[in-house]
Amino acid sequence: MTRRHARHITPSAIEVPDDSDDLADLLNQTGRGVIGTPEMAVAQIRRLIERTGGFGTFLLQGIDFADWEATLRSYCLIAEEVIPHFDGQLQPVETSYRLILDRAEQNRSATAAAREAAALSWEAERKRPKDLG
Repeated sequence: MTRRHARHITPSAIEVPDDSDDLADLLNQTGRGVIGTPEMAVAQIRRLIERTGGFGTFLLQGIDFADWEATLRSYCLIAEEVIPHFDGQLQPVETSYRLILDRAEQNRSATAAAREAAALSWEAERKRPKDLG
């Protein structure tokens, strides 16, 4: 991508680097975009929510930086791994996860007690005389 092409498709007051890697770094560092992992996208959207108090829509800008297959994969990752953090789909999972973490010691103790009881029961059963029948 050339600097001229980048300025044409996304006019900006910032200096657009000639190198694609430098452009990705610039967009990520300035918060003007996210080029990276789904986790990076989630973090950026959370930063925007914190700074603005929330908003109704987050738009994706498709400008043919990547080939179609890579672009489609990116859209799938956003749909599968980013959007669920913000549309309520993950609330039951996150609630369950927090509950499990909050009860971790209690659950470990209960599991250890159940194992001990099972071992004692097995030992007691082995010591009983068998019916000769």
